[in-house]
Amino acid sequence: MKKLFLFVAAVAMSIAASATELFNGSHQVTWDTPLNLEATKFADVVAGQIIVVTYTEASDGIEFKVPDLWHHLSGTRRDNGWISGEGTYESYLTLAGVADVQAHGLQIVGAHFTCTKVEVIDGKALSDIKEGTAWTGFRWMDETCGAMEFFKDNFTQFDLAKVKAIRFYCSPEAEGSTYTINLKQTWQSDITSEAGSGLMTELTLTDEIRTKLAEGDFVIVQLCRGEGQNFNLTDIVLVMEEEPVVYTLELYVNDTTMGSVELVNAFKHTGPLDGYEGKTVYEVAEGDTVILRATANEGYEFKEWQYANELDGDIAWAPVINCYYCGVTTTPDELTFVMTEDIAVMAVFAAKGEGIENLVLTEKVQKVVVDGVLYIVRDNKLYNAQGVEVK
Repeated sequence: MKKLFLFVAAVAMSIAASATELFNGSHQVTWDTPLNLEATKFADVVAGQIIVVTYTEASDGIEFKVPDLWHHLSGTRRDNGWISGEGTYESYLTLAGVADVQAHGLQIVGAHFTCTKVEVIDGKALSDIKEGTAWTGFRWMDETCGAMEFFKDNFTQFDLAKVKAIRFYCSPEAEGSTYTINLKQTWQSDITSEAGSGLMTELTLTDEIRTKLAEGDFVIVQLCRGEGQNFNLTDIVLVMEEEPVVYTLELYVNDTTMGSVELVNAFKHTGPLDGYEGKTVYEVAEGDTVILRATANEGYEFKEWQYANELDGDIAWAPVINCYYCGVTTTPDELTFVMTEDIAVMAVFAAKGEGIENLVLTEKVQKVVVDGVLYIVRDNKLYNAQGVEVK
């Protein structure tokens, strides 16, 4: 299949307003003799700028690689690297690309050419570069079905399993235009296609598409314009799954010889976590419904739930009160609530018949009132009205 790569020369000419020179001289580049540019040269570059290589005596290809990591620089295209004779090779910097060159520098390799200059010129404004951008630039699209080939390894900074969609952004001329976007493993093998229109089209990824994208060394993006005007494809953005907000759930029992507490339900949770004494700790996703169950041991009974949402220092416990509007409900031995913050919950047990209303006073069991609050003294230990020992 014949591939046409048409670019808007006027755009390229207009953006070369200022330049920062990274190399000037004569370096014979081959696959074995790359031109290496150290990271310090890229200290001031920003996403949206363009790396421009001026070359002579070229044959076959040119590639940008990241030293130490050895993957292709984010945003570079396989098809755009086919060069010959003399000219310039350009590649826009993405946010991931800037991070790579500032940390590791840049290696310029190719089949055979003489590099005479490397510079960074102004391109797009940094504010126009979106998070998750895998490629940015200007790719002219018309009825001939233009295409771009990307090295798969220049997407290594993205976890494909967490990419939920790919967004294709277009220039204003695409308003009112229709087109079809095809993803291909090879020119003869399609991965999937999506009908689009207007300034942005989103392709949702399925597990099947992810599997196919993970195969092979490169992926082809082909865009066929339908009705409307010709336009530029300007950005390809990978939309990541949002990381869930998680909160800490701490579970306590006033006396483990009297009973236990367990997490019965939480759809998205981690734990119990190791390394904690005197409590069981989980991490639970925000908005998840939590169900706790209290189980009394023989000779004891469950009395009440207590909670605290300030977990540092001395925990100030308070009784849990049913609040149906808030999503908090209790049964004789279960507590249900929605996770919206860090929270500690205590299951309070007591010996059967030790409620104040039926407590038999002896020499070893006495009622005392301190500052207007009723307490029970039993076996030289102080308990509140619910049977919880006061330390």
